[in-house]
Amino acid sequence: PHGALRWLGAIGGLVVAWMAIEILRSARSSSFPDAAAPAADPRRELWRGVLVNVTNPHPYLFWATVGAPVLVKGWRTSPWLALAFLLPFYALLIGSKVLLAWLVSRGAGTLSETWYRRILAGSGVLMLVMAGVLIRQAWLG
Repeated sequence: PHGALRWLGAIGGLVVAWMAIEILRSARSSSFPDAAAPAADPRRELWRGVLVNVTNPHPYLFWATVGAPVLVKGWRTSPWLALAFLLPFYALLIGSKVLLAWLVSRGAGTLSETWYRRILAGSGVLMLVMAGVLIRQAWLG
């Protein structure tokens, strides 16, 4: 329902804003991550990722308006057409995220602490902007 998507978008925007504020705070006081230092609790990070993905309305909108109709139309013609859409879609979606994570992990050792903080702050600002976009979209419908 339209009202549920609005609420989901607003909650998602607030979650993204909360995470952006956490990033901006850590950008002021964070030192460059040390490879020997203990990493953040993986379970906590996993649940943060789940929270962001569940409250993001864009995948629901995509599958409700574009993805599912294309998939169903392809399936009715031939199951192979549906798979020809679905498999490359997820391979590119997941593959691009893996590639980005790999590139970031490779470049992390060459950044100075100043640039590390700048990138954190820039990411936090971009996330705040995105949170504003999500909340605005939810507010305006």
